[in-house]
Amino acid sequence: MDPESTGTCPFCGCEFEIGTSACPSCDLPLFTGEPARVGAVATSAAPRREFAAGDLRCVTVAANQAEADMLESLLRSEGIPCIVRRSFGSDVPDFLAAGRRDILVPEGGLAAARDLLQLPPESRMPSVPSPLPLALAILIGLVLVAAGVAAIMLLS
Repeated sequence: MDPESTGTCPFCGCEFEIGTSACPSCDLPLFTGEPARVGAVATSAAPRREFAAGDLRCVTVAANQAEADMLESLLRSEGIPCIVRRSFGSDVPDFLAAGRRDILVPEGGLAAARDLLQLPPESRMPSVPSPLPLALAILIGLVLVAAGVAAIMLLS
């Protein structure tokens, strides 16, 4: 590819041709600064350059895929690039649309996304519970079961 007609994705580093609307590798909406075509029908606003700067940060968590799709559409309609990913530990193999989804936006668009979604400032955001207490509870339960089985075997 010609270096003048290519760009690099700020999220994954993949090269793309200028004019591409999304990264071919990670699907991050891209803004290359080219003017929009006259008469083009757009389903969402072009990502604004000031919103595309910085690392990806989680702006909110959706309860399921349908809610995540709605939030993604809302953010992209205002020109805020975003990515939806499954939250850690939220896989539901029998029903893939279930489970929490993280909504990620670049740091440049974080404040605008919070304003649009009417979320409190980051300092007042509720913390997402860590999966560590659940794993610790499972481990303690397994140890207690093993101790019970060992005690029964000793008494028999």
